[in-house]
Order: sequence, then structure tokens, then C-alpha cells
Amino acid sequence: MDALQQRYIRLTFRKLTHPEISRAFEQKLADLAPEFLPVQQPLEILARLVQHLDDPAILHRLVQEYTIRYPIYQGTLPMIRDAMCWTIRQHLEFTPKIQQAWDALYVMMAEIMRDQAGIKR
Repeated sequence: MDALQQRYIRLTFRKLTHPEISRAFEQKLADLAPEFLPVQQPLEILARLVQHLDDPAILHRLVQEYTIRYPIYQGTLPMIRDAMCWTIRQHLEFTPKIQQAWDALYVMMAEIMRDQAGIKR
């Protein structure tokens, strides 16, 4: 994930924290993965990750911690990504570059989670 992608993620995430938009995201996620929401607020998890986008070591450690603490997170990662992209499309300006930035973050997270679980690619 390059610096421009990090910037796109930070800009869109900041807007996602608006109460109306965050409720829309959480509702969409509840529709896609109702088992995830009781575990922890997904925007809190994403906020910590977004805060450390420019520090791969901390980002890696955080994803590993979430993989251990919230095993259900591994199975719901594609649904979290889908809910995030849906929310951005519905409530914010959505461009291919924004999509690519969020995809890069989720691909990186999925790779860390697979490594943590010992799953071969």
C-alpha cells in the first residue's frame, strides 16, 4: 500500500465516522455478517488500523492481535470490505482509486490473517 492509497483511506475513513454514515456501515455489515457486530465495533478496529497505516510493523501486529482476539473476523473480512465499499459508494465520493486503496488494505489484512492461521496460498 503506497502513500497515496494511505491518504485515500484516511480521507474516506474520516468521513465514515460521521454518525449517520457509520450507522449505515454498521447496518450493512449487520445484514452481511450479523455474527460480527457483537464482537466489537468494527469502526473501532478499523480506526486503529487506519491510525497506523504508515507503520507496517504496528499494522501487522494489530491485525495479528485481532486475528487471535476475534477469530470470527477472519471469516467476515470480505463482508467487512463489501460493507465498507457499499457505504462509500452510497454516502461518499467513490472512485476507482479509493476502491484500489481499500482493496490494498484488505488484501494486506487477509495475507496477515492467513499467515497467522498457517493457511498456505
